[in-house]
Amino acid sequence: MLKLKFKRSYRSQSGKTVFTYQVTGKTGDLESYKEYCGDNLREDDSTGAPLYFTTQFAGESATLAPNQDGTKFYVDRSEDDKINSLIEQHAGSALGVALANAKAQELINSMRKSTPVAAPVTKTTEEKTTDDLGGL
Repeated sequence: MLKLKFKRSYRSQSGKTVFTYQVTGKTGDLESYKEYCGDNLREDDSTGAPLYFTTQFAGESATLAPNQDGTKFYVDRSEDDKINSLIEQHAGSALGVALANAKAQELINSMRKSTPVAAPVTKTTEEKTTDDLGGL
């Protein structure tokens, strides 16, 4: 099983957003992915890790899996498929609404950055020069 870690996004020439992920995993799995990519393989400039590109955001991290015959790779969305099935089964009911709200909140929370933004640094009274005091 291969893991994806979100790296960046950009706009393609057609105007679509493309999401770029770094691919990590066991050596054999990585070799299979690289072989699948062939001449289209792109690697991270700083780490040398293979990259995966998609026009559908897969979250900050995800699993990349081969299809059954191993000829292609896709983002594994089986957990999303399960909850979506339950939401559809209970559509219009309080349970369906609660499940949809819980899933939406989970998605929002997963996209939030945990790194706090630093407050701007200001000079303290002791650090101010006579220029800062307006010539008093």
